[in-house]
Amino acid sequence: MRIVTWNLRFDSMPNNITVQQSLDSLQDSLLQPTFLALTTEQPWSTRRIQVAEKLLSSGISLASFQEALVRQVQDLAELFGPEWSWVS
Repeated sequence: MRIVTWNLRFDSMPNNITVQQSLDSLQDSLLQPTFLALTTEQPWSTRRIQVAEKLLSSGISLASFQEALVRQVQDLAELFGPEWSWVS
């Protein structure tokens, strides 16, 4: 069983971009995403897909989050899919 804890960082720059809008704006999967070159704090709408991908690709069974706002947990629930359960 793989257990992970992750600090999502408070979303101090909400911009009302939906998960689907973030997914639709992704570039060709063969190109390096531009957000990887960013070094300053980025809004949650920029970070959420990278967080979900990193967690899901690591084969986790259980995840714990810090500094998570309800909208951040809802975004991750959408990205993780229905096979995941959530406890507050």
